[in-house]
Amino acid sequence: MKTNYSRTPLCSSGIEIQREKSNLILNFCRTVNATAYHSGPFRRDYLDRESFRHAGIGLLFHEYSSELYRQAHHGLELNMSAVDMLFNCGPETTGLLSHGVKLLGK
Repeated sequence: MKTNYSRTPLCSSGIEIQREKSNLILNFCRTVNATAYHSGPFRRDYLDRESFRHAGIGLLFHEYSSELYRQAHHGLELNMSAVDMLFNCGPETTGLLSHGVKLLGK
């Protein structure tokens, strides 16, 4: 699925949409004429995929598996933030982060 990302940031509070809890994201996507929605992995459990399909909006789920990297303190803490990796790895961070990312369709 090919996606084109807008370079203009949007704030949902500035957009007039129906804020029905179960369809908030779908309504937001419709309002901005989105053709795809890129989500974290945990929304997979509650997004109504059929409604997105019917609206012609593709779903992509971001999955991230943490790369091992050296940390300043003894022991290893997995799944820390990118900021932790940045302070521990400096310029290597970009390469490490890009290795752990997968985009999965529906």
